[in-house]
Amino acid sequence: MVTLIWRILPNGFLYISQQTMERDPRYKAVKLLVEDGQITLFNEMFRYIPKSVVAADLGKQNIRFTMLMKHIDRFTLKDLFLLGKFFELDEKKMFELAYQQYLQQKTKKSV
Repeated sequence: MVTLIWRILPNGFLYISQQTMERDPRYKAVKLLVEDGQITLFNEMFRYIPKSVVAADLGKQNIRFTMLMKHIDRFTLKDLFLLGKFFELDEKKMFELAYQQYLQQKTKKSV
């Protein structure tokens, strides 16, 4: 994976560098667990890969990402679909995991 990193220098110039990064191997493990049916809720993925790793890859602060996990309905589809790319899961599967998480959170709030 190639990542573009940009910084605005003190002199006002924009500095762009290219960094090649290997994706954390735990993403692949989560994919296999989802496909096997062992993971059925969005938040279950973070038993196997730290949310801090995923938040950093998504470009979110850990605190913000934790808040989104607690209120799954606040995730944007864009973010969910980007997470799907990280886990090599299609958009429909990521939406299903998020939807099942939403239903569980909705049930807990109504109790």
